[in-house]
Amino acid sequence: MNITKLLHAKNPAGTGLAVNTTIDIATPQDRDGRKFYRQLYFLAFKLEPGCHGIVINSEASQWQGWFNSYDLSLTAGDKVFQTKDWTAEKEDGSTTPTLVKVHLVHPWRLVAVNTNDVRGVAVLRLDGEAVSDKATLSGNANSTLPGEFIGQDFALRKVAPFLSIKNPQQEIHKAGGVKQVMMAKSAGGGTTATQIDNIQAQAQANAIVASHGIKNIHLRSLPTGPRIMLGEIDAIPDANTVLTSLWQQPGEQTELPVAFFADEQSRKSALQQLQQTFDRYFAEREKSTTPPPLPPYLYLPIAFESDTPARLRLTALNLQYHLLRNRFDALDVKHTLKFAGGTVTAQSLTLGLPANSQITRAQFQVINNLKPGFALNGVAGSASLNGHTGIDLTEGSTVSNRVDNATPLQLQHLLLALLPLTDNVQATLQILRDSQDAPAGAVLAQTQLQCEQSGGRQWAVASIAPLLLDSGPCWLRLTVQQGRLLWLGQNAPGHVQFTSGAGPGKTVRTLQLMAVLSAAGTDANGMAGLSVQVNNISAGSSGNAEDGIQIDLAAGLNGHFGSGTAAPAPVAFVSGSAGNITVSNLQVEYNI
Repeated sequence: MNITKLLHAKNPAGTGLAVNTTIDIATPQDRDGRKFYRQLYFLAFKLEPGCHGIVINSEASQWQGWFNSYDLSLTAGDKVFQTKDWTAEKEDGSTTPTLVKVHLVHPWRLVAVNTNDVRGVAVLRLDGEAVSDKATLSGNANSTLPGEFIGQDFALRKVAPFLSIKNPQQEIHKAGGVKQVMMAKSAGGGTTATQIDNIQAQAQANAIVASHGIKNIHLRSLPTGPRIMLGEIDAIPDANTVLTSLWQQPGEQTELPVAFFADEQSRKSALQQLQQTFDRYFAEREKSTTPPPLPPYLYLPIAFESDTPARLRLTALNLQYHLLRNRFDALDVKHTLKFAGGTVTAQSLTLGLPANSQITRAQFQVINNLKPGFALNGVAGSASLNGHTGIDLTEGSTVSNRVDNATPLQLQHLLLALLPLTDNVQATLQILRDSQDAPAGAVLAQTQLQCEQSGGRQWAVASIAPLLLDSGPCWLRLTVQQGRLLWLGQNAPGHVQFTSGAGPGKTVRTLQLMAVLSAAGTDANGMAGLSVQVNNISAGSSGNAEDGIQIDLAAGLNGHFGSGTAAPAPVAFVSGSAGNITVSNLQVEYNI
């Protein structure tokens, strides 16, 4: 699942802020007398009622953008960016205002001044309300000023524009007077640069207009202390929301734009903080014995701020995340299963997910305290315990079953599917070499079997000294000394030979008797006699017995829920060994 927009409010269907949209961070905030500017948004994470957490996919997620300057046009009545209205004052006996005092909430760059005519403008500093005698900057109105002026309190005065030497008479005329033009003419056709300078100075001194005529001023605010703030899940979206810094650049930023999360380190750091926020939220839920139901969405406030107005552009946003299950249904995060041994038993835990869930990762850890033993490690036909076919053996009966061993096998335990028909059945099991497709070779191993109670199907465990069995055919020969039993098998082509006391006394090739051969002691990971299956799909494993075995359920779970079923997936733990296993650290990451 992913997020590709920032929401303006708690509405997952809202339009939000899309990528490559420029926003103005110009909404003033005031906290404890400190002014700053903020735009608040929300990240909306979709949930399902049974999840235990959210996992940010930091490798696949990306988001970045930049802060830039904020340009605005300010008029006399705009009280958002200034502390009071423009103050127009009269000067030098004038009957109309000739000077404007401007008081801003921040010291900003003055870029241009627009007037109601083409006259020039002078910028003068203020000391309190006192106006400086000398202009700090002068330039033509209605165009960018020829220099940089930064101030919070200053005055504006309209004056004559700068003169162009190329056409002095026209410029002097614009400056406001036939008298100045006559002065230029009296100087003769060869007016000098010095004379023009004198005329300009006089024009600037005498051409105070009858009205101040300031229409608006253009300011430029550079981002100062630009930052991204992160709130707690479901935080109240108001000025008092508790926010913590996710990213910040201190001071005024003069080299623009200011990029955020553009480098790998800052990107991963930001995503890590997002993850920690979710971890805190779900950890608090774990502490409650009766946590409230999860809402359809979790909303995470995120704010873009600056001490001065700024603009922001989001150039990339794709936050990828998965939902998390960290325990099996109705269990604690750690659970122990006990096995008595002697017969193969299966114990199941269930995991319920929404139908069509897509599992991206599914692992848990097993600490195995089973004695070295055996399991049904994915052998075909393991369902034969539920079958109704087999060989009926009475006292004195002997039957042999050929087993074709594809590769050399280290053998220590054999499992036979038996149904005792009387109490206290006693039998002898031998392993023999094949000789001309018959159980006539040397006896490789021999052991005794005993079934005390009748009437129940069971896997009978036959333990022998460790034996390396070569590839190729061999024979299992079972002789009943006492009682009666049914050696269960499947209706499939096989090699079964009656030696004495059963049937017509000839070779029968209609049943495949189930002989399950398990490796000696432990598997390649050091895990004694345990198999894990999801809907009869064997789960992979890795690790070692000392640190714990990692079991991978992803394939089995995807096969189960990918079919569209909403039924919980059974996870079976099968073993014939005695001891216990501890299941913990379940991490199922999935999308809905």
